[in-house]
Amino acid sequence: MTANVLNKVDYYTTEAIKKGYVPEEYSEWTLRAFEFAAIGEEAREHFHRLSATSTKYDFNSCNDKFSECVKNHNGQRNEVSFYRHCTDMLQIVPFAKVHRTESTFKAANTSNTKVLPDNFSEELLLSYVPVHKKPIAEFAGTGILKVGGICTIIGHIGGGKSQVIESIVASKLNPYVQSLGFNLVLDDERPLLWIDSERTKNDIAAGYNRIKARIKIENNPELIVGERFKGLHCFPFVAYPNITERTKELERLVRLLKPSLLVLDGAADFVRDVNDSNECTDFIALVISLANEFNFGIITTIHPNPGFQNDYKPRGVLGSELLRKSESVLLLKRASDDRETRVLTMDFAHGKNRNNSDNLESYFKWDSNESMFLPCSYKQTSKPVKTDEQKVLFDSVLSEKNLPYSQLVSAMISRGKTEPTAKRWIATAIEQQMIFTNNGTYGTSPF
Repeated sequence: MTANVLNKVDYYTTEAIKKGYVPEEYSEWTLRAFEFAAIGEEAREHFHRLSATSTKYDFNSCNDKFSECVKNHNGQRNEVSFYRHCTDMLQIVPFAKVHRTESTFKAANTSNTKVLPDNFSEELLLSYVPVHKKPIAEFAGTGILKVGGICTIIGHIGGGKSQVIESIVASKLNPYVQSLGFNLVLDDERPLLWIDSERTKNDIAAGYNRIKARIKIENNPELIVGERFKGLHCFPFVAYPNITERTKELERLVRLLKPSLLVLDGAADFVRDVNDSNECTDFIALVISLANEFNFGIITTIHPNPGFQNDYKPRGVLGSELLRKSESVLLLKRASDDRETRVLTMDFAHGKNRNNSDNLESYFKWDSNESMFLPCSYKQTSKPVKTDEQKVLFDSVLSEKNLPYSQLVSAMISRGKTEPTAKRWIATAIEQQMIFTNNGTYGTSPF
């Protein structure tokens, strides 16, 4: 597939979502699936983006539908069918008119002033020198974030992710701190902008005390200047009840402070609805554009979807956009055999590190004496026992063929399990490697 086809798919999908298009009817959704399937595997994520506009959206069902259409495609529908639907039915401006050809661009610039045509983006030439080619943030000793990019941390409420953020902030002040796996490599004196939209002022103030302890302030008093930490600006956005005002204030602070790193604890607090495609894509586009304009990186957090089937997928369309746009994605969870130990890892379905190794983990647990999380050694000494009942049930249900998630749950219910129990057993079985998942289906052996 050429880059031009991918650009077209991305353009028409984005514009259709902005227009409020929702493939609500099953027949219409199936047509879109065949059109995207004709493009190839690269179009799978775009089909998910479009499908997620519907209240009926389910990740696994969407994944299964795309795979089914790839397998059974008959050539009657293709990407051109989708383009025509967008231009004819949704009145979207054709791709060719928006993205002018090089000859059109040259024809529009006949004078020596080199004035760009209206609404034409600045062309990136070979003479452009990349800014900050080296990573500005590391995890487990490996670069995970460069200027202009996003690192997303997924974690449940109360799991300790705000203290992970505190440790990242502390590593800006003192690179020798116990930072729970993170290390900042900021090569300039610009400040770190920390925005916490989830916690109260009292909670953040308690976090200040943990940061003081973490950076050993008694040995480094110069790290406090006046009423703030040196090179750090923290703003509790809980004081902004209006989403629009929060976003405006975020942009104002970025333009005013020109930070080297933006730490955004609570990405979902900047949209009213995590499933509103327009709102979510616009917010992610805004922060990425600011990061590239002012040459900084972004570390943000988001909660996973509730329930047991999502394999820690972050919430809604916002989560999907973060997965798509992030340079790196980590998961914070409890250790399966020790609830006191936290595991920060890239080893899960959505984990990634776009420009380096993604086989990265760090471990930490609560220290009562220090009143904060501290790094610890951890090795899973024994896996939880696979009960005979569970093994017999999964062997029976999956004996003939692999099943999509919804069918697996239904099969377990038909054998006497309640829906919550079925979902909990599936989640546990995946973690214990009793069953395996691939391309939306579940089986008892690795694929």
